[in-house]
Amino acid sequence: MVESAVGAHLHTKRISAGLHYWRSRNDEVDFVLERGPHLLAIEVKSGAFRGSRSGLDAFRDRYPRARTLLVGEGGIPIAEFLSESAEHWLSEKWE
Repeated sequence: MVESAVGAHLHTKRISAGLHYWRSRNDEVDFVLERGPHLLAIEVKSGAFRGSRSGLDAFRDRYPRARTLLVGEGGIPIAEFLSESAEHWLSEKWE
């Protein structure tokens, strides 16, 4: 349900970016926002964070200039993510 809420939040906000899902073999990323050459990969963790970021790591290996964001356990709290627009997350800068 949490992943669906995040997806609905990203989908219903009118932003000038593509919204995608990414999978390569066993690695996946829940959501990818794409604006021109810029990519933001978003992984949603609603349960206990077990330290596995293989989907985000694999995405970053494939797209080294992409930014990644973990939403939920071990990352940005879900309520905080949902309180901001998708445009906000696209414009934020992370290391």
